Amino acid sequence: MSYDISIMIDTGTGTLHEIEEVGNYTSNLAGMWCDALGHSLGDLHDAPCVEAAPVLASALAKMRDPNNRERYKAMEPSNGWGNVDSAIEYVQNAYAACLRHPRGRLYIDH
Repeated sequence: MSYDISIMIDTGTGTLHEIEEVGNYTSNLAGMWCDALGHSLGDLHDAPCVEAAPVLASALAKMRDPNNRERYKAMEPSNGWGNVDSAIEYVQNAYAACLRHPRGRLYIDH
């Protein structure tokens, strides 16, 4: 199982079109994201980017805080699929995409 994030926009036809693919990443890091966000990453599905960006920025600040480093290291999956740094990078990529497309919507398939 994994998360696949894209930025979608309605071009006026009532149909959403992908304008940027953020990428796909393992759900093994879902616990980290849930802790940092205060809810599931999937809960941001269909959120307007202008609203999702500050939520993602807050999660990034929490995950990057040196005082939280060991907390997130302890959440790394034992199977080696992902780590705290890659979890931060994935959220950073989604955040940056939202900043580039404030009128878009965050599409999260998981």
